[in-house]
Amino acid sequence: MNKDGAALPEFKEINKAAYWDHQRQRVYVRSSKTIKKASQKRRKNRAQPLPVKGTIEHPPPSSCPRCGGLDLHLTGTTNVLTYDVKFMRSGVKGLARRQVWPRYHCAKCRELVRPDGTQLFSIRKYGLHLRAYAVNQLLQLRISGMKVAKSLNQILHFELTGSLISQFKSDFAKMYTDTLKQLSDRLVAGSMVHADETQARMVGKSGYVWVLSSLEEVVYLYNDTREGDMIWSLLENFRGVLVSDFYAVYDSIKCPQQKCLIHLMRDINDDLHSYPFDEELRKIAQEYAWMLQPMVETIDKHGLKTHFLTKHNVAVGKFYSWLSQAHFTSEAALGVTVNLSMGNQKQPFP
Repeated sequence: MNKDGAALPEFKEINKAAYWDHQRQRVYVRSSKTIKKASQKRRKNRAQPLPVKGTIEHPPPSSCPRCGGLDLHLTGTTNVLTYDVKFMRSGVKGLARRQVWPRYHCAKCRELVRPDGTQLFSIRKYGLHLRAYAVNQLLQLRISGMKVAKSLNQILHFELTGSLISQFKSDFAKMYTDTLKQLSDRLVAGSMVHADETQARMVGKSGYVWVLSSLEEVVYLYNDTREGDMIWSLLENFRGVLVSDFYAVYDSIKCPQQKCLIHLMRDINDDLHSYPFDEELRKIAQEYAWMLQPMVETIDKHGLKTHFLTKHNVAVGKFYSWLSQAHFTSEAALGVTVNLSMGNQKQPFP
């Protein structure tokens, strides 16, 4: 038997001819004059490449951005045909422009010097706006790279591939390296950080994406493992409140901490399903829900404003006073009590 499952070589050839693409392009066209005529007409009306509209001539650079050298030598010119898109109120259209820029080399560091004001991929075959449009579909709409390429090729008559769309994503990651550093610094200098991690699957391997956020900034960081070295180094100088789940990696970070109330609620909910007849556990869960629900309603109505949230301090105090005085005997109830005490390392609304 062949690797493709065919017991005989002849079966393999017969099976190939059974697919729709083969029948549509070869068998049906040869069998019907109407289909043959329509196929020939479609080939004649095939979309033509985008017309080249305009030429951009870049001025020579003023200095070397790497070493600041002024001794620049002209070694030739580069002529690039750039494909891009233009965003309009009624939609998006493709365009092609020719770019001409002089190639200068710095006599001091011997590096190629680009014209002033050019970005990472402003002088390439595919322009910035096209790349941004493709990556938006790839990430925001969760469309595969091959489908994004096929869609753009059919509508705007480009020659993109799935691997090229993936390369666009890598280019943007390099472009926003400094932005990532700035966002991380602002998070570390802030007063509160929410942290969580989740497994991410990729082609050939899997890793973890760590999410750090405040009210205004969000940073996504990838790591091959779930070990805490990367988070420890990033939050080494953080002195605000760290809100996290019960993953032990966060416990060693030296700052005030609060356990995520929603993670805690999910754990209690799982315990209720595991121990449906534990009345002590059910009592703790009910009291916890009665305390938490009014807070959620306040936040939903007024946001995270201290003026409206401080009224819940009384309810929080009563709950933890009751919890500390109660005597539980079941293992599940005692475990939840410990987790609730950890969640109260810093009260939610001081």
